[in-house]
Amino acid sequence: MQIVSTVRKLTGLVATQARLGMSEHELASVQLAKLRRVLQHASDRVPLYREKFEKAHLRPTDLQSLADLSRFPITEKDEIRDGFPNGCVASGTDLSHCRIQQTSGSTGQCMEIALDTRSDDMRALFTQRVYGMQGFSFWRRMAYLFPYELPLRKGNAGLYRNRWFSTKLAPEQILAGLRAWRPHLLAATPSDLLELCDGLPDDLRELGLRAICVHSEPMSKDEREHVAARFGCRIATNYYCNEVWAIAAECQSGALHQFPDNVVLEIVDELGRPVPRGERGHVLVTSLHNYVQPFIRYRLGDIAAWEPDTGPCACGLDLPRLRNIEG
Repeated sequence: MQIVSTVRKLTGLVATQARLGMSEHELASVQLAKLRRVLQHASDRVPLYREKFEKAHLRPTDLQSLADLSRFPITEKDEIRDGFPNGCVASGTDLSHCRIQQTSGSTGQCMEIALDTRSDDMRALFTQRVYGMQGFSFWRRMAYLFPYELPLRKGNAGLYRNRWFSTKLAPEQILAGLRAWRPHLLAATPSDLLELCDGLPDDLRELGLRAICVHSEPMSKDEREHVAARFGCRIATNYYCNEVWAIAAECQSGALHQFPDNVVLEIVDELGRPVPRGERGHVLVTSLHNYVQPFIRYRLGDIAAWEPDTGPCACGLDLPRLRNIEG
């Protein structure tokens, strides 16, 4: 199984990175094909979605274009939380062979998410894409500050070297570990990063970091400038959630690019209708790679807007761009 995972990740990395060079039209075709498979699988094997689709008098084959997704029902957090595992996990799934991930509970209650090896492998691939946009190549080192270890070190054939530092460690221990590891990139939530800064010397440029990636929480302009000055490197925002993983990442030109080949992202009004570009609305996400526990038109609880400027980004990517994320 370890060999299969390693081969899948190494071959998948090539395909995932190659899609960065696709046009918006080509990516839309990839997204539609993946979305059709997810909807069919959910209808066949996940009771929650089978019932929701039947109640709405919809079948997966009714999805003829990406615009047709707006006809399908929205999924709320309580439906997933209350339906675990019998309602929202695919029938026939052996949970003893899955990793059970928990959300942070920032909205009041934690949610359990079942991930098989394939789902975890896809998360690792898109993690590499996110960090690759900040200059993290296979020969470099990264560190991530997190409450628990992520399955990023397994099956990488010695590539993409990374090291986990627990948020439970004292700041001095984390600093000692960073000095020994000498990572090129550090990933953390803004709150954990600011707490680390509070317990360390003012000048942390000695670490030689090239970039810091922040995720999962908003970070003010003043906080970004403060941390950037302390570490002497740029700060990049990544848009993650535990439910569907990598949603978007900030390029080196400062634009927040969405990943349509990993997550279908919709920005809608109160009635679930798409809002015009540049207008703020509710974020709905559909995961394209978790068949064990699908998330389809899942209301994330965030507010965001599409970038109204559809011209090319200075970084050269033709990925959709987001702005004004709140959540």
